[in-house]
Amino acid sequence: MSNRQDISKDITTASGAPIDIIPLAEMCRRLGKDRSTIWRWWHCGKFPRPWTINGRTIGWFRHQYEAWLKAQQ
Repeated sequence: MSNRQDISKDITTASGAPIDIIPLAEMCRRLGKDRSTIWRWWHCGKFPRPWTINGRTIGWFRHQYEAWLKAQQ
């Protein structure tokens, strides 16, 4: 059973503007870490929760990532 939530129907704002999603591969590049490190951080509560998009793609809301990044400084 997965703790990720499928947001395939919820990837726009109420006004219809798209919400930026950072996929796992891009997150690995941004952080300079591999998948296992990012999953470990998430499971330990050190990183935001990932979301499943269209039942396949895993990613993070850009605003959540930016808030996490700011909190690290």
